[in-house]
Amino acid sequence: MIVSIHDAQGKKILVVTDKELIGKKYVEGRLQLDFTSEFYKGNKMPEDDIKRLMRGAYIIHLAGKKSVQLGIDEGFVDEMNVKKIKGISHAEVLL
Repeated sequence: MIVSIHDAQGKKILVVTDKELIGKKYVEGRLQLDFTSEFYKGNKMPEDDIKRLMRGAYIIHLAGKKSVQLGIDEGFVDEMNVKKIKGISHAEVLL
């Protein structure tokens, strides 16, 4: 998984994206997931490190099957709140 961390007024936004999605764009009607954006570009990170970062984030943005499943497994995401665009799972969590 690829991780990027952004700062919003002193609060951490954690972005976790399945590696194979980076550099691609998915559009469904007026909705889109644009993984070509700098927002998604980051570094490959082990799952244990991602779990630790999740606990300290203010917002978690998850995209892709593996990333979203990690959010579910760690108790941050309810499966009922997972959205899909062109079959790509994504979820946002405000902690």
